[in-house]
Amino acid sequence: MSRIEKIKTLVDCGVKVYDNNIGYEIKKDKLGQYLITYKPNGYCIGLTDQTGTHLNAGNPFYMNGNEVVYL
Repeated sequence: MSRIEKIKTLVDCGVKVYDNNIGYEIKKDKLGQYLITYKPNGYCIGLTDQTGTHLNAGNPFYMNGNEVVYL
């Protein structure tokens, strides 16, 4: 499973996934698009480039209790 597929699966399961720090949350919108959202101002970009093959994210991770799990 690719990193992109792992991220999408986690988001679909309701897991909070972040890009580099907790200010950048990866979410799925009502149209089914996966977006990296900057929480302080709501600005967002797509999780991937237009081809869907390259991440726009830096080093995505999710929180598992107090443990940070890098993807």
